[in-house]
Amino acid sequence: MKFQTSQRSMSISLELRFLLFLNSGWLIAFFPIAWLGASYYLARQSGWQKLAIKYKFKSGIGAEPSFFTHNGVIGGVQLKGIL
Repeated sequence: MKFQTSQRSMSISLELRFLLFLNSGWLIAFFPIAWLGASYYLARQSGWQKLAIKYKFKSGIGAEPSFFTHNGVIGGVQLKGIL
């Protein structure tokens, strides 16, 4: 006995599969792994590692870290010491 599958029944089946996936425990495992994978890929593609190698911090004896901050306003929001 052969079943005929139409485009409508395939889309319903896909929707049901998607809803079952959302309600299962697989989403809890899949989402963090996908998030970390996407973050790793974007970090590698952005070139931060090349910049870190090129402008490597060379600490000297007695060197103390110093931080310089600036103030500003963006769209009416005051950004104090975070620019």
